[in-house]
Amino acid sequence: MDREPDIGAVRAYWESRPLGSLEVAAEPGTPAFFEYFNRIREQDEGLFARSIYEFDRHAGQRVLDIGCGNGWLVENFARGAARTTGIDLTRAAVKLTRSRLQLSELSATLLVGNAERLPFDDESFDFVTSSGVLHHTPNTEQAMAEAVRVIRRGSGGMIALYYRHFLLKPSIWPITRFFVRLLFAAVPGRNDFGKVASPEDLVRLYDGNENPIGRAYDRRAFLNMLPGCRVDRVELHFFPTRFLFRSPPPMWVRRLLDRWLGLLIYVRFTKL
Repeated sequence: MDREPDIGAVRAYWESRPLGSLEVAAEPGTPAFFEYFNRIREQDEGLFARSIYEFDRHAGQRVLDIGCGNGWLVENFARGAARTTGIDLTRAAVKLTRSRLQLSELSATLLVGNAERLPFDDESFDFVTSSGVLHHTPNTEQAMAEAVRVIRRGSGGMIALYYRHFLLKPSIWPITRFFVRLLFAAVPGRNDFGKVASPEDLVRLYDGNENPIGRAYDRRAFLNMLPGCRVDRVELHFFPTRFLFRSPPPMWVRRLLDRWLGLLIYVRFTKL
């Protein structure tokens, strides 16, 4: 049996392929790069999921974004006057986030670090977020525990992971696989969708052909990783309509796909 990739493999992959670089033609770190990425992020997620982050309701609070990528969340929280910290496993991500903040004339604390061993004291933050990140680390449960550890009691966070919804169930998977192979084989940087073999392949390949780790969780498995927390909201979001349509479909279609076929499960919670 093959060994699961370790944190070094995860770091190496994301150092060489920072968030957005698979399909944004512009040079990473340039204004054109961030402009294009922001547009597709808003189309895929921000339009429908923005309210669950509450970017404008954390002014003066200590906010941590785990796995800051190219800084989309860090910028939004900083713009809302939060005392924002971004951490990522890779230097490439921290460099991109720093460039984004400079272009936006905003500031935040940025550092390189492992989500499974956060370099912060217990109860250091008023709000912790991590969107589409912790399913890529070898020990997701440990990373979730670390996220909760650094939240102040009575405060909370929002974490989003890939969702194992009904289309990934064994009885439905052959149909899902057929349509994934048919419709998504030409997605930039993800052409291995054309030979996807399993639900695990699907969530791994979404982030690139060579992405070493990707997992999906159903609601129960997700909530089991949040002991000692009260769940406040659970929502599905994030469907890349741009992969299916040449131009944005009607809003009702986008909303339907986002709500029922969203790739991520978002959980808002409070630490008790």
